[in-house]
Amino acid sequence: MDIVIPEHELPTDLTAEAAVEAAYASELAEVTSRLARGLPSLIECDKEIVPFIYVSLRSRLKDV
Repeated sequence: MDIVIPEHELPTDLTAEAAVEAAYASELAEVTSRLARGLPSLIECDKEIVPFIYVSLRSRLKDV
């Protein structure tokens, strides 16, 4: 299933944090759920993405 978004609805600015959040939203939600239940999780990714994943997981876990 393809999702079509008109060009005029796309954001003009996108931070690196927002890009990681948008690209990996379901994966981050799954890891957050597992960590909240005390289960281990292993994330394999490029090292340039690690700080953004950490910030996203930390903010998600504060809400739990």
